[in-house]
This record gives sequence, structure tokens and C-alpha cells, in this order.
Amino acid sequence: MPLVANLADTSSEPLVSIIVRTCGNRQHLLRECLLSIGAQDYARIEINVVEDGTTNAQPVIDSLRSIVRIPINYRSIPKSGRCVAGNVGLEMSNGDYLNFLDDDDQFLPNHVLLLATALSATPEVDAVYGGALEVPTKFLSLDPLQYTEGPRKPCPPVDFSRARLWYENFLPIQSIMFRRELFERYGGFDLELDMLEDWNLWNRYFTTSQARRVDAVTSFFRMPGDPEERRLRSAAHDRYIPIAARKRD
Repeated sequence: MPLVANLADTSSEPLVSIIVRTCGNRQHLLRECLLSIGAQDYARIEINVVEDGTTNAQPVIDSLRSIVRIPINYRSIPKSGRCVAGNVGLEMSNGDYLNFLDDDDQFLPNHVLLLATALSATPEVDAVYGGALEVPTKFLSLDPLQYTEGPRKPCPPVDFSRARLWYENFLPIQSIMFRRELFERYGGFDLELDMLEDWNLWNRYFTTSQARRVDAVTSFFRMPGDPEERRLRSAAHDRYIPIAARKRD
């Protein structure tokens, strides 16, 4: 059975483009990610998958075309980094509204419907965002995919504040849906960043634009379940904070 809950006429609904970055031996994670998009309670979606430096995603996408009745556009690019991959996905997008979803994260079934409805109802804002769940995950194998999950930690949405965003990246990348006009006005990711590129993007997008929270948890993102791996990841992010801050200034 197709993984689309809303079978009514949706031709008047805004088209939502979901941009998925992937690379390497992550095709089984990608499958879970794409299935979460296919399970949305909103039908007018396109998926743009950009694979950075490999072609492992193609068989996964081909196998899902008869299951996920949503257009899946795919492009493999020479190894160029996550920012280039994200920008290619943005350029591929035809949607009125845009949303990122990295290959190890997932949407809950209400994500696109709640955010697209809220964005349509508030023309004075350029983006909306929901809360997210932080899921500690310890990967035992990527092929075959095996992992264990720790307790899910709710990260409820907080009121939007430019001042807070200036100092803290409180908007998980998959939690926010924005109008394509922001991309057309301010461009995509800064190619000199390899971490915190989303924080840089949001600071540029919301210099003058407004975002609004939706009072629901609509997605989840994975964090390392191994304490040492989490420490190393946190240290890498900490080293990037001054770089991202200089870009922001």
C-alpha cells in the first residue's frame, strides 16, 4: 500500500520540497529517512536526494518508487561536501516551501501537514518550526543496519528570537520549513563551513524575516549514543563555533 495518508485532491496545496543529503555507506539509513517522508499526512511533496561522492542511494530510491508515491528526484555529485550537496538540493527544488531532512533523521507523520498549514496561515512570517526529539543512537552496523536507541529527549519549540539565534543554534535543521523566497534572496549554505552551516544559514535568513513556532513535536534527530563519540562530536562543534560566529558577524 502506498505510504501516503492523504488521498484527497491536493492540487491547490503548496508544494513542499524535502532536501535529503546522503553519502557513503548510509543507504539503509536513507531508506528509513525516505519512508518517514512517504508516511506523511500531506501528499503534495517532492523529495530531492543529493548523494555526495557515491552512488549507493540509487538502488534504494528505485526500490522505493512503487512504495513511496511521492516524486523522488536523485542526483549524485562528485565528492564536494555537505554544503555543496545541500545547495544542489535547494537548486533542484520546485516547492513553494522547503525543508531539509538529513539521512539519519526522520519526520513524524504530522510534520509536513502541521508546518505547511501553519506557514500558509501566516503570510507575515517566512518560516515555521516544530519541536524535535533527540534520540541517542549507537550504531552497531550500517550494512546491515543495526543500532540501539536510548531514551528520547523532547526538545519542545521555543519562541523565536533573533537575539537567541545570534548566540545559539536552537533550530534543528529538519525542524524548520521556510518559503523558497528566502533561498532566492539569501542563497544557500556557505561553502567554507563544514559544520554549523545551518546556524549560519538561519542567521542570514532571519536577519529581517520572521519565524514562528508550532506547538508540536514533529521530527527527531539522532545524536551519538556512545559517550566518547558524543564528546568528540561536541568538541568538533565547539571548534567551529568561532568560525561560524565570524561568518555571522
